Amino acid sequence: MRGFLIFLTTLVLGAAMALAAVYFFVTRPAPTRIAATTVPVSSAAAGNFDTKINQIIAAPPNTDVTVELTDEELTSKFAQTVREERVAIGADIQNPQVSVHDGRVFAGGKAKSDSFPVRVDLVVVAVPTAVNGKLMLRVERVESGRFPLPSNITDQIVASVQNDALINDNLPIYVDRVEVLDGKLRLTGRPK
Repeated sequence: MRGFLIFLTTLVLGAAMALAAVYFFVTRPAPTRIAATTVPVSSAAAGNFDTKINQIIAAPPNTDVTVELTDEELTSKFAQTVREERVAIGADIQNPQVSVHDGRVFAGGKAKSDSFPVRVDLVVVAVPTAVNGKLMLRVERVESGRFPLPSNITDQIVASVQNDALINDNLPIYVDRVEVLDGKLRLTGRPK
């Protein structure tokens, strides 16, 4: 009889823990939608991104030039970078997307890190600013929906997005002003 009570208690506790885990994952919010509709990716839009940045590069010294980068251009350039820099990024990102609205940049996709074996819907929400000619991205949050990422992976994502030296060393312009409009990122900069 005692063995049966231990078995029954273990069974009830196991069922309660399983129900608690199911409740946790079912009630956890899905990640923020990056864009209301999927932003298309094209090599033409990635080329437009490069052309607009080249407008700033080609300007006379100390001349401010303003360009507007659309969600499609940002997404296409992000997709191109993800494809070309897969090893450096340390993750495979399918359906990369970028959307700008509400004063923030939303970037993400279905990501599978080299150090995390599960593919998750990942969204990084960052606020861009310009400080002393440098583009700064400050991460507000990293969302992974119903499956929370380990804190060490979240910390790695935040550190790489907020790596001001990496961003600005590879950026061929000084950024004097950045504005987030709905569907566009307006950059004012000058050549380095």
